[in-house]
Amino acid sequence: MRDVTAVILCGGAGKRMGGEDKPLLEHAGRPLLQHIVDELAPACARILISANRNEDVYEQYGKVIADQEPGRGPLEGIASCLDKVNTPWAFVCPGDAPFVVEEIPRRLMAALEGRTERLAVAHDGARRQHLHVLLSADHAAAIREYLDTGQRSVYAWLESQPLVEVVMDDLAMAFADLDEPGDLD
Repeated sequence: MRDVTAVILCGGAGKRMGGEDKPLLEHAGRPLLQHIVDELAPACARILISANRNEDVYEQYGKVIADQEPGRGPLEGIASCLDKVNTPWAFVCPGDAPFVVEEIPRRLMAALEGRTERLAVAHDGARRQHLHVLLSADHAAAIREYLDTGQRSVYAWLESQPLVEVVMDDLAMAFADLDEPGDLD
């Protein structure tokens, strides 16, 4: 896992939370982001935070990377972070998923061993978790090429790439995101 940089997506507008910066909202006495960093920091080489506001607060958790071209969604955040990754791999996860466990990137990495694909995506047994991916740092160019066509869908971009889907139904709860006001209770 020392060959993996964690990329935590914290650039959303938080519309369902009244514009609040979701990763900074508290659950169980700590910001959502703190739960993720506490889990991933011991296993990963570095933590990058994709954020376009509250940079000074996010700096407490990792190196903050702003979108190079704002307004293009999470793929832009991923590409901007990939430009700063100094490891062969990046594990991407959303900043509002406080139950993420380091076993997710470990399984994704194991699934790619001996394969030609350079991208693995988690599946919780019910659906693909398109924001829980392990990809090589050189995917930034492919993401930007896709974004330059005017498209922004993470799901559609993944569909256009050779990838390995890894079912982790035993970890289904780890993919839960807290994105509605009642979820924080």
